[in-house]
Amino acid sequence: MKKNIGVLLWVLIFFIGCKPDACEEVGCLNGGSCEKGICQCLSGFNGPDCSFLVASRFTGNYNTTYDCTSAALEVSIELKPGDNKRLITLRNLGDYACPENYWVEALTSGDSLYINRQQVCAGSLYEFQGYGILKPDSIVLYYTVTYPSNPGTITDVCSATLIKIP
Repeated sequence: MKKNIGVLLWVLIFFIGCKPDACEEVGCLNGGSCEKGICQCLSGFNGPDCSFLVASRFTGNYNTTYDCTSAALEVSIELKPGDNKRLITLRNLGDYACPENYWVEALTSGDSLYINRQQVCAGSLYEFQGYGILKPDSIVLYYTVTYPSNPGTITDVCSATLIKIP
């Protein structure tokens, strides 16, 4: 009887100690790694298997209404993926008087985007910075643009509502 209890105890310890690997059936993409059955995604990706590019939530074409200290206007802008996984670019944000199309870069993080201080439009030196929040069908954006004027410089403080075109 003691021998049967010992064998039963050994079998019980063996099966309790041999937990299945929670990550065995989990495939994490884009450099993600599995911990306790859940994918831990690299910056710029999310989703259950790290397959979703965060910046893609922001990309598309938008009808945009601006309210700036210099003027209020309505134009269309385009957001497209940038060179890095968290980067998006905004074409002709604010529709300033550059001789060519210009692109303002923004980093995405969750439902937010951040425009770090940058200069666009080589000949005119428009300097942008700001931030925005992604809503279900729009983006609300707050930014400033500083540019040369005769005399001195102008700082345009703007808010913009970007409504995604389906």
